[in-house]
Amino acid sequence: MNMADVITCFGKRLTICNPSGLQELINFCKPNTKWQNDLDTYYNNPKGIYDFEHHKDNCKLLSSLKNRIFADFEWQLLKEKWDAIKENFSIVESCDEQKVKEKYQNVTKIFTKEVWKKHRGDKRFSCPYAEINRVYVGLNRGVLCPIIDDESIKKLIKGLIDAGYISVEEEILRTKKENGGWLIRSALICSLFKAINDGDNNKWETLPWSCLQLLSNKRIIELLENNHNIILTGAPGTGKTFLAQQVAEYFAGKEYVKKIQFHPSYDYTDLVEGMRPSGNNSFSRVDGSFKRFCKCAILGLNVNVSNKELADKEKGYTETIEPSKDPYVFIIDEINRGEVSKIFGEVFFCIEESHRGKEEAMDTQYQNLVPDGDLFKKGFYVPDNVYVIGTMNDIDRSVESMDFAFRRRFAFIEIEATTNMLDSIDIDESQVIEDLKKQMKALNNKIIEPKYGLSTAYQIGGAYFLKFEKYYSAFNNNEKFAYKALWDNHLKGTLFEYFRVLPQEDRKKYMTEMENAFLGKYSEDKKTKTSKEEQPADTDNTDGQR
Repeated sequence: MNMADVITCFGKRLTICNPSGLQELINFCKPNTKWQNDLDTYYNNPKGIYDFEHHKDNCKLLSSLKNRIFADFEWQLLKEKWDAIKENFSIVESCDEQKVKEKYQNVTKIFTKEVWKKHRGDKRFSCPYAEINRVYVGLNRGVLCPIIDDESIKKLIKGLIDAGYISVEEEILRTKKENGGWLIRSALICSLFKAINDGDNNKWETLPWSCLQLLSNKRIIELLENNHNIILTGAPGTGKTFLAQQVAEYFAGKEYVKKIQFHPSYDYTDLVEGMRPSGNNSFSRVDGSFKRFCKCAILGLNVNVSNKELADKEKGYTETIEPSKDPYVFIIDEINRGEVSKIFGEVFFCIEESHRGKEEAMDTQYQNLVPDGDLFKKGFYVPDNVYVIGTMNDIDRSVESMDFAFRRRFAFIEIEATTNMLDSIDIDESQVIEDLKKQMKALNNKIIEPKYGLSTAYQIGGAYFLKFEKYYSAFNNNEKFAYKALWDNHLKGTLFEYFRVLPQEDRKKYMTEMENAFLGKYSEDKKTKTSKEEQPADTDNTDGQR
């Protein structure tokens, strides 16, 4: 890696503490081709970056985290003020720190003033920093990093610091975004990734996002690599399935990932092998999803390969051929909803890390029907390059049936309820989203108060709150109605299940307290209503009974 130990930008220093480790990390990051194509389309448009009306819809391509664009008012303001502020969008690496801060403040002050006037001082509306950052990135390719969200870029820097790859001056992280902090942090990350890739934009521009994802999921990836079998568990709506897919695709590649979902009707014949109708009023043995997946892992095939291609490849395979060593990931969503011991059968032994490989092969229930030439003619085994990720909600009643043999074979990771997921909500007014985050935190903090006897596993994840966007739009941007619809249609029912076994009086009291915690200022309207339809859904009039 040809780069200096210290990177200087705008007078600020970033020190590379572990060059070889950093290079290894970046090599593991996979550039996102789609993002790069979007960026190239945006930058290389012959009409030029200054044609904002043309680029209005394409600006969102500069960020995969927040797909928001300027509100109409903000775009109009940008065009009206362009001649006066365009010089402030020109950033070069030779600028000093004070000059950079002045340029950024000159732009944000105009927006802050005009937004304040437009909305008559309503504190819910503030300067659209992320949108302004998009324009900066678009006009300064190769100088600024495409991560436009300041919290995300700080998270990336902190992740690199915590992992021991870099160190920075404390002021770099302390400088507020309104004082040009994002510009400084963005330029330093840009310089770092350019240095790693010898300044080739096509290699580095999407890598910061990939690196951020890797660092965010580093603990999960390391645990998967070391244990082969992991379970993502946690509160409902925390994005466990999405995270499992994200980690699996990052770890192995999309073409080497297979996802299934357990349910009460799923059994051994679906997962391992079973008898299936084959025509002419007869049945034949057919591989289940996991057994077929293991064959693909041994042969190095795409998991979606056709049956014919798989069979042809299998016929040409001999023991002298080296099996694939590329990682393959099998995702079992809602693993606790099926009868695990019955579904896995003897394969439960094979998935254990210490019993992987051909030497540990064992007969399956239909072993006598396995034809000659089949990879598992001499017994089934799970190859070393197969990894399993399961997801489960550990407060689900079906968890009671999970035995110790199951728990011993998997490493468990709790996924907590955080507000990060709400960044994807597409609402122009950023303060509305910040308020929603506060109310989500308020409700989840209420849930774990000692009086209720509930743990963090009962907190409610961000997936529930994403529905706010739909109601906000349906009610013409009326926050009050959107909050109440979210409560009535989604949150109330889940919380009611938590308190179902309590005496009716306690249950109603607790539900009211939860409702007030979430609705916040809008809960006052609730207190004045006494109609039955305003009360929590409660059809159970027997104390302590389900």
